[in-house]
Amino acid sequence: MFKTSAILPLWLLISCCFCDLKQEGLCPTDGWISGTDFHLDALKRFLESSWMISWSQTSKVQISPNNGPDYNNNALLSSAPWSASMLSTQAFDSWNFFKQQKTKRSKARVLYYSNSTASFQILLRSGDISLNPSPAKCSSGKQSIGSKQRTSGNTHRPGNSVPASLKCNKCEKTIRKNQNSIACEVCFGQQHIKCTDLSVKYIDTTWTCLKCLSSVLPFFHCPYLDTLEEFDDSVQDSTSLQISETLKEHPKDLSIMHFNTQSMVSSFNEFQVLVSQLPMDIITMSETWLLNNPALLDYVTLPGYTIPFRNREGTRGGGVGAYISDSITFKWRKEIEQLQTQMEHLWIEVPGRNKYSKALIGVIYRSERIGLSPSDWLYAFETLLAHLTASWDSFLLLTGDINIDIDVLSPSDRLTKRYQSILDAFGCQQHMTKATRITPMSKTLIDHIVTNNRRCITAIDVIPGWSINDHEGIFACVNVRVPRYQPWYKLIRLEKKLNAEEFVKDCANLPLSVVYGLDSPDDMVHGFNTLFGECIDRHAPLKRIKVTRPPTPWMNSDGIHKLQAERHKLCHEAHKENSDDESWVAFRAVCNKIKSVINKSRRVFITNALSSKRPKEVWRVIHRILHPNPKPLQVAPDRLNEFFINTNKRTLGTKPVERSDLIDLVNSFSRCAQVSHPFNLRCVSLKEVEKEIDKICSNTSTGIDQITVKFLKLAKKHISGPLTHIINCCFATSSFPRIWKIA
Repeated sequence: MFKTSAILPLWLLISCCFCDLKQEGLCPTDGWISGTDFHLDALKRFLESSWMISWSQTSKVQISPNNGPDYNNNALLSSAPWSASMLSTQAFDSWNFFKQQKTKRSKARVLYYSNSTASFQILLRSGDISLNPSPAKCSSGKQSIGSKQRTSGNTHRPGNSVPASLKCNKCEKTIRKNQNSIACEVCFGQQHIKCTDLSVKYIDTTWTCLKCLSSVLPFFHCPYLDTLEEFDDSVQDSTSLQISETLKEHPKDLSIMHFNTQSMVSSFNEFQVLVSQLPMDIITMSETWLLNNPALLDYVTLPGYTIPFRNREGTRGGGVGAYISDSITFKWRKEIEQLQTQMEHLWIEVPGRNKYSKALIGVIYRSERIGLSPSDWLYAFETLLAHLTASWDSFLLLTGDINIDIDVLSPSDRLTKRYQSILDAFGCQQHMTKATRITPMSKTLIDHIVTNNRRCITAIDVIPGWSINDHEGIFACVNVRVPRYQPWYKLIRLEKKLNAEEFVKDCANLPLSVVYGLDSPDDMVHGFNTLFGECIDRHAPLKRIKVTRPPTPWMNSDGIHKLQAERHKLCHEAHKENSDDESWVAFRAVCNKIKSVINKSRRVFITNALSSKRPKEVWRVIHRILHPNPKPLQVAPDRLNEFFINTNKRTLGTKPVERSDLIDLVNSFSRCAQVSHPFNLRCVSLKEVEKEIDKICSNTSTGIDQITVKFLKLAKKHISGPLTHIINCCFATSSFPRIWKIA
């Protein structure tokens, strides 16, 4: 800006003339302030000589120099792309009008202020000045994502925009706008120039703070230089190729990787190479060493990933974070992190492969620098795991650097035993078996993958992390899906067409008297089961059905069945070609009503079942109905019998004695004296058998003969006689039928 008072009228004149020329269509361009169509050099020479101008009514410009040579009006206008004859009378009339309206403003001296924009605002009144701002200035040294090229944008000079909350990393004072500052090229932290003991002339150079100075030195991530001799690129390449093949074998599974990065900024280039070779769905990290600095977080951004971070404030180091693929929709569960604020942990919720499946994934870093002792940390970890076990009913995965060495064979450390007991108490399991931190002096397993369902882990291995840190990376492929209820088959009686009176009459005509003519109890039971079973099959035949879903007893309601029948009828009418809107409205109304009725019936059933005072009934409802096993028990009874028989051998290490030895042992006992009243089983009567039949619970399962209790009670008057004879025959012969021994 120039200090002469002649600048303002000249600029206003040119602006008004140009505006009128533009309206007349005589202007060849849209913008004249850019300098492409108007020679600003001639205008600059004219202004530098401090010309005073005056206007006459003859539409001519009278220019008289002030301490300068004589120039006529054509000297200035001849350098423009248009001639002086193009200036129309309308242009000067517009100027005269503006001069009369703004006499005081045009004659007044425009004061100069360093931060004032008054002159610029006045120039805007001409109506045709387009803004041409300079390139946007970076507020705190931000740069393109994934690039480490440093420019002069690292420095902050007075007048540049700086966030109000930006503070110096050394003196912890706010960096004001009129103070010089410089940014570290590693951690992007800002410091005053005076705090760095640097001269102002070094403000445009790259600079590294004292905290990050060691990280830029060679072999920073190698605590022992002897390990460099054992480093072999071919081993790492073969391992990466093997892991890539594993990921290809499980394309539909969720791949999760964890790394202890130990300063994300210093190892970010190596980390990018690893991610490009092994693309994972979710990458969790511990010891990120990041701060809540926007430039720092932008620097560690990976394309195609979203980065939720939880950084440590006030203390150097620590911090946890995660890279989540953009193809995965996730929810950051910050409310879980608020349960234990002293712990460094981060939790996200991701959907699974099928409907109603989801997974809760957490990353934890244990460090004693945060003020928690090992016992206090384990107590907080147990409290957190108890809350998750009670509130989360889906798949749970926990990974991170726990810093607790787990010896798979024999956990001898007290801390390890307590940690393992906490996992066992809540049904969790640690899956890593290989060492995750290898040094010349030791091999430890301190990076863990813990889940509450081991069947969901389809692959797990260790990733070499020599180029990033002395910790090995760990990864797992997880099949996050709700287990499908496996179908099974059972035999039921079709009792819909059963007529009790006809069944009783048919039982009365059965030739059950043949039982009295047999000698062996086994033959008696076989004859009775054959005759009575055939009679039951005639009135209620057996049918083999397939069970494809858990039982839902709350659905056995007449109101629900009627609504379902009505829904099927309206659905058929609504899908006809000539159906109207009323059919669809009625169909949707019935569907919504069925849902509300089913939900209400289910709530009533659960409330009544859990409010029972009999614990056996409550647990039966829980195990069979509310939380059934998706996979039926497929263990042979003989194997279970063998298992319990060998309990003595497994626990005490003893061997069972032979049967002959047991007989010899019994015979060696001394004979007791003759007792006057020996123990004998008396015979049962007909009424006692009928009474015991009435006491049998009706909902008990059938035996191998497939005879239900319901039919025994219906025909007890006709079958009680043969059953009484069979029982008394067993007492007389001191034998028991073999078919009754089979469960």
